[in-house]
Amino acid sequence: MAPPALPILSADAINRATLARQHLIEPAGLDVVAAVEALAGLQAQEAASPYVGLWTRLASFDPADLDAAFAERRIVKAMLMRSTLHAVSLDDYRRFLPGLQPMLRAIGNRLGGDLSREQRLAVLAESALSFASEPRSNVALRDHAAGLDPELAGEVSWWLIRRYGAFVNVPDDATWSFSRRPRYVDASVWLDGTGFAEETTALVHVARRYLAAFGPASVADTAAWSGMPVARLRPAFAALDDDGELVRFADERGRELLEPVRRHLCEQAQRVAEPAPGPRVDRREQLLGRRMPGPPQVRGERAQLGQRLGQAGAHGKATYSSHDDRP
Repeated sequence: MAPPALPILSADAINRATLARQHLIEPAGLDVVAAVEALAGLQAQEAASPYVGLWTRLASFDPADLDAAFAERRIVKAMLMRSTLHAVSLDDYRRFLPGLQPMLRAIGNRLGGDLSREQRLAVLAESALSFASEPRSNVALRDHAAGLDPELAGEVSWWLIRRYGAFVNVPDDATWSFSRRPRYVDASVWLDGTGFAEETTALVHVARRYLAAFGPASVADTAAWSGMPVARLRPAFAALDDDGELVRFADERGRELLEPVRRHLCEQAQRVAEPAPGPRVDRREQLLGRRMPGPPQVRGERAQLGQRLGQAGAHGKATYSSHDDRP
């Protein structure tokens, strides 16, 4: 007997469910750590991005709360998904990195090389981590890397080492908690001996977090978001399925979509006929007024938000890149 057909979700229902999971329909009453976990982390390539991301999603957001979370190590900024900087909770960092690190290391292999170079990089990363037992600047780590292996240029060597070792960006008193001249420290020092999850457990956690933040979604969606191959993620989704954590749907093109049983939003979204509201741009003074230069003379809420963020970059304060958190 053929398995029963999967319920079909319209594009509107999928979009609304994802907006709801991202807290872009109704503002959430969460603290900054809980919010960052609910969102499966926030892009942090630009220092302002996590602040703007939370401001658009939380009912009450004070930038000082995120400043404090970075300073107190409750939220960590580090290279993670797609080999880009993200802000994640300390607990998620411990459980994301072991699953993602093979992907980060594989990126260096695209530059060419062999097993002997991989072995050398592992040794170089160990030395660089020891050197970064206290915060070190980009320049200091690049020079250190150059002195370790004359066959690799310092910039290239440090670029590769950052993907082989576990380094955390160190916050400072700059606007948005991180300056344009980043400092790094050995993650094990920053975590104060907390330690990392086992790799298989980490992959399951990555899959679970992604669906809770972006579902309904496919395994391929998760691969695109994380930067990992689909084949590496399939066992993690199979483990979630074996534990009864998943609900299955199909989109209008017939792709299988997965959603967590515990946060099942799609059926409710399917019944909602009215369009979802656009992203909120009110209350900008709460975030922007404290950290940005004076108001520009522009029309419209969206134009004013973009203008102010752009002016911040021109004044050397900060810039905001509207990276989409879901490819």
